[in-house]
Parts: sequence; C-alpha cells; structure tokens
Amino acid sequence: MRYAKCNLIFFLGLCTIFNLGKAQPLDLVELWRMGGTEDDDVLFGTITSVGIDSKDQVYVVDWAHPGIYVFSNTGVLVTEIGREGRGPGEFQGLGRAVISDSDTVFAWDRRMKRMTIFSPKDYDVVETVLADWEVLGSPFALIGVAPEGFVLDFTHMFMQNDPRTDLTRDIYLLDRDGVQRTPVLAQLPVRKMILFRFSGASGFWFMPFGGIARHTMSGTGLVYSGHGDSTFITVRSTDGRVKRKIDLTHVPVPVTSEDLEEHFKQVDASRRYRRTLREAGIPKIKPMFQHFVVDDQERLWIQLSAAYGAKAAMWTILDEDGTPVNSTELPTNVRLEAVRKERAYGVLKKNNGVEVLVAYAIQ
Repeated sequence: MRYAKCNLIFFLGLCTIFNLGKAQPLDLVELWRMGGTEDDDVLFGTITSVGIDSKDQVYVVDWAHPGIYVFSNTGVLVTEIGREGRGPGEFQGLGRAVISDSDTVFAWDRRMKRMTIFSPKDYDVVETVLADWEVLGSPFALIGVAPEGFVLDFTHMFMQNDPRTDLTRDIYLLDRDGVQRTPVLAQLPVRKMILFRFSGASGFWFMPFGGIARHTMSGTGLVYSGHGDSTFITVRSTDGRVKRKIDLTHVPVPVTSEDLEEHFKQVDASRRYRRTLREAGIPKIKPMFQHFVVDDQERLWIQLSAAYGAKAAMWTILDEDGTPVNSTELPTNVRLEAVRKERAYGVLKKNNGVEVLVAYAIQ
C-alpha cells in the first residue's frame, strides 16, 4: 500500500506540473512481438535501432548480429540485409541503420568505419562511403541522414591510458568526405563514471541512477538532444541553429534505499563496489527522463523516471511548442524506439537481459 500511495501522489504531481489532466490519454495495444520465445524467427541480444519505411516494414539492428532484419507490418521476417564479412554490403560491427524518406537504407559499421547505402527496391548496394573521419575521432553511431551528409555521434569511450571523467557525446554533421559542415550540433556529458584502480589495473563503473545523454533526429531533419539530469531538450537544425528549447519542469523522483538495494542485488555487488559508490556520492534524485523519441508528427514522446516499485512508467507527449497533448503508460522495462502512422515500436528488456521487439497500435 505504501508504494501504491507513493505512486498515486507522484502521478498527481505530474498531472499538476505537466498539465496532463488536459492531455488526451492514449492506449497502446500490443499487436505482435518478436524475439521472446524459441519458436520466433529471431532471438535478439541488444537492439540498437528500429526504423520504419513507407510500407510499414520494420528494420531492426541487433548489436551482435551482422545484418539488418526486415519484418512485415504483421511481424513476419521478410529478409535480412547484409551479412558478416568485409566485402560490399557486409559488416563487421553494424551499429545502427537509418531509413530515409525514399526508403533508402543507410547502415554504419563502427568497426570498419564505413557507411553502406542500400537500394530501397532490392537492397542492392548503391554506394559505400569510406572516408578518413579521424579528425574528430571515430564515429560511434549514425543519428540521421541529411542532404549535406550524415549526422554522427562521436562518443569518446573510456581508455585505460586516458582516465578522464569529463567525456562527452558530440554530434556533428559531416559530408561524404568526412568534412565537418557545421559547428557541433550537440555536446553532452556521457553517463557519469566512477574510476577505480586495483592491483595495477584501472577501470570504471557507471554511476547508478545517473542521467544519460540522448540524441535523435526527426523526419524533418531536426536534431533533438538532452541529458536526463537536465530540465530541457534542445532542438537544432542541421546548420547548427537552435530552433527551440523544450522545458521539462518535473516532480523530482527520489532514489530510495529500496532502489539502491535492488541495484546492488542485480549487479551482485561486492563490499568494495558498494563502498566506492557511496564515497563517490550516489544521486539522491533520479534523472528527469529515461528516454525519448520523436514521431512523424514532430511530437516528442518522453519516458519519465518512475518511483520505486512502479510497474509502469509515464510517457508524456509534447507538441512542437512543448505543450503536453497526450500521455500514456508502458511497463518500466519498455522503451519506445519508433512511432509512425498510429503505431509505436518498443523494445522490452526481460529479466534475463534478452530484448523483445513489440509493436503497438495507438488508440
């Protein structure tokens, strides 16, 4: 009863701050899912991107799989694009895929540092872009595609010989020759890391309950960026101009002792780990949001942090002006990755770490 009362108070607070009482609630009704059982065509590990084409086909990239899965709008596996290898149309470390308005498929290989462009008709290789993009570092992920080139995420990973904690995620627009076309589109700190040294070796742990940098690009070519510990999301055009800032005033969600013990249980924490985290200063408040996605109507869907014990997380949906227009609830272990044509596609993470693709109808 204590948790139920806490969640009710928290929800009423959200209604006040976000004016959710005036927003039309939406129901997301599950249509199909893929990857949850041994009988499914595909078993996923870690899903890194979900894209939708004009025929409502679904393109899914799995971190550990050297190809792009293509599903029909009813969840049937249609084909796979690419395979493992180093030749044209092959991958060594497929990171993300972006589907353009013309249904052209752009796939970024983070290991071979090359972009492969596939035809929308038969998925033949149209072009392979392999440029010296080391001026800014090595691109980690493809965020989106613009007429001038590619919007790329340069996330600087921790290295033992460079033990810094001020690493950032930098978003740039580069042309096909790897030339930076505009100033940095976004620069946000990565998730807070706690460095440690033990027996001559160094490493890091991520601080639990810390905010994470998020970036996405809308179908209209706008780049949305925000950090979970911040109270706004910035929207820029690909020429670097700030179009607007969306304020996200919220009711703070506390990190409780129950939250902390649950985290320690999940990671099988040692005494040393517990002590190091406590000395570093575990956050007292959860991030403002956990995730966000932009739909085909330029509405921003934001997953708010949930209180301890909550089974569902609130998603608030804002229009272009940042005004709440809708809201919905989803299980706390579901993150939406794409919203198109009255459908939403989410990734459900099971307790064993396996991820499942879920398609919803928006009602």
